Amino acid sequence: MTNHAQVWDWLQTINIQFNRFRWLRLAISDLPWNTLIEQHKEILCAVENHDGEKAVTAAAKHLHLMFDEEMAVLQAFPEYFDNLPE
Repeated sequence: MTNHAQVWDWLQTINIQFNRFRWLRLAISDLPWNTLIEQHKEILCAVENHDGEKAVTAAAKHLHLMFDEEMAVLQAFPEYFDNLPE
């Protein structure tokens, strides 16, 4: 879209840890997929309605979900992480 493939490649390099977290998160049955799906729908709806403020709020809420679920992922897969909190 923006013809900035170099920036995209750089983002993918620094995004490796987030991608690992996302894949591990999906493997935990106690963390519902429904939450992810509903949050994506909310973001899409805001974008389709050209509601920038709501899109930013919905995207921020979605991105912060990782912090809410962090301990569940760390506890389920401690072998994938260094420097775990005691």
